[in-house]
Amino acid sequence: MADWYLAASLVALRTEINRRWPDRDKASDGALGDASHAARPSDHNPDWDAGGVVRAIDVDKDGIDVQELLDAVVRDPRVAYVIWNRRIASATDDGQPWDWEPYNGTNPHDKHVHISIKHTKAAETDTTRWFEEDDMPYTETQLRAMMQAEIEEYMKRFWVEPTGTGTAIRAQLDRIEANQS
Repeated sequence: MADWYLAASLVALRTEINRRWPDRDKASDGALGDASHAARPSDHNPDWDAGGVVRAIDVDKDGIDVQELLDAVVRDPRVAYVIWNRRIASATDDGQPWDWEPYNGTNPHDKHVHISIKHTKAAETDTTRWFEEDDMPYTETQLRAMMQAEIEEYMKRFWVEPTGTGTAIRAQLDRIEANQS
C-alpha cells in the first residue's frame, strides 16, 4: 500500500505558518490521525480511495496569532471546517456566512486549531497563498528549503518510523547480509 501524504494545500498552509511564526510551539501539531482517529471517519485518516491524501492539520496555538490564522482559513474556498476552542465553523453550500457554533466533541481543541479542507481535487492541490497580506514571493532558496523539509519528513516516515516501508526493507537487507558473513 502506498504511503499517505498531506494535501499540497495544507503543506503550503503549514509552510506559511512556520514562516510567519518561526519560533512557534509545534507540540500539538499533527496531520496523520492516531488510533482513535483510525477507528472513526476523520480527515486526519488517509483517504486511500484518493491515493492516501490526508485532508486535515492541527496547528498548536502557542507562539502564533490564533485570530490571524482563523482569519486566513475561515471562509477560504478550500476549507470545509475549522475547530477551535470548543467552537466549529463550516462551509455552507447555500453561500450563507460561516457562523461559529458550539463544538461538543471529546477534544475541545483548545490547544490547537483544527483545519479540514473539502474533499475535492481543487481544495487538495490549490497552493495559493493563505494569508492575504503576505504577498512577498518565496525565494528560490526558500522553495528549495520547503521541498527539502518535505523530502526529509517523507524519508523519516519511510526509513525510521516502525511502520515505514524502508524499515522493513532495511531489516530484510540486514538479515541477508548477516547470513552471507
